[in-house]
Amino acid sequence: MKRLNDSPNHPLRFITESRTVGQFYNSWDKKFHLAEYKPYDMPPTKYLCGKIGNFSISRREGSRMTCADCWKGFEK
Repeated sequence: MKRLNDSPNHPLRFITESRTVGQFYNSWDKKFHLAEYKPYDMPPTKYLCGKIGNFSISRREGSRMTCADCWKGFEK
């Protein structure tokens, strides 16, 4: 898995052979969530924890306000 935080036009992202997962900020619940998407093709529609919200790209690392349920979903 690659971890990339290289562009202001993309979120902090984790890339495997089959998927891209990015970090997004949801102002509705004030947390950082993870969501799967296809760059330049399919925008995210829901977070890995199952919630929906607004998807503001985030490059922030190591925040206390990260959704633990999203990380559990990412590890599966």
